[in-house]
Amino acid sequence: CWTVLAALWGGAAQAAGFSSSLTVEEGGPGTVVEVAVSYDGTLGDVAAFQAAVAYDGEAFSYQRASYGESVKAGTAATVDRPGQVSSVYTAPGTGPFLASETVITYRFQVKEEALAGSQAFTVSVFQIASPEPAFILADVEVSLPFQVLAPPSSDARLLSLRPDHGALEPEFDPDVFSYTMTVPYE
Repeated sequence: CWTVLAALWGGAAQAAGFSSSLTVEEGGPGTVVEVAVSYDGTLGDVAAFQAAVAYDGEAFSYQRASYGESVKAGTAATVDRPGQVSSVYTAPGTGPFLASETVITYRFQVKEEALAGSQAFTVSVFQIASPEPAFILADVEVSLPFQVLAPPSSDARLLSLRPDHGALEPEFDPDVFSYTMTVPYE
């Protein structure tokens, strides 16, 4: 078990049979976004794998990882380094092995000082091992786009008021809160 675990700490890519998704694709400061890594069962019994999510540490703060039931039945460890969070999973020697489910969910939050613009989470799943042990060669990498929105303006004043008919008394001013207007009967 430790030999397989030690072998999993190198490499980079994501495997067919695994997919990734975001809970939201855009948000401003304070928005929580989760990156879900799911296994669909098409690779058969999976006894071990490594996953990594690369992200912009100036735009996002990593909060935590949560594991699916089959990952909880095995051994999993997650480490956060600036700009990348990585996990490794190994099943118990005789199973149960990885089930078809969301296996790991990584939670991030958009930082208050994040600049508005396009970002991406790059998800990799690699060094996938079957129980024999043998590596399953199906590595791929996926980029999930995320749009950081500008924070809402703190200026909540009305900046313009233009009626279709008639004229305001007094003339519009953002600091004036009461107006009158005369309009034709129809």
